[in-house]
Amino acid sequence: MVYGILEDDVCPACGAKPAVEEFDIHVENDVLVSVAPMVSYEPYLRSEADGGAWAVV
Repeated sequence: MVYGILEDDVCPACGAKPAVEEFDIHVENDVLVSVAPMVSYEPYLRSEADGGAWAVV
């Protein structure tokens, strides 16, 4: 799972303002599988010892 955040406040294609600004992006075997509004920060705050890991890309 990857933490995603909007780059702009409005859609560059249609000018709409999104209802949410943060997303959970699911990747499996280097393939983007789904994108959904973020439910909680908790998965991104876990340490590697707690079963989590993160990297800034």
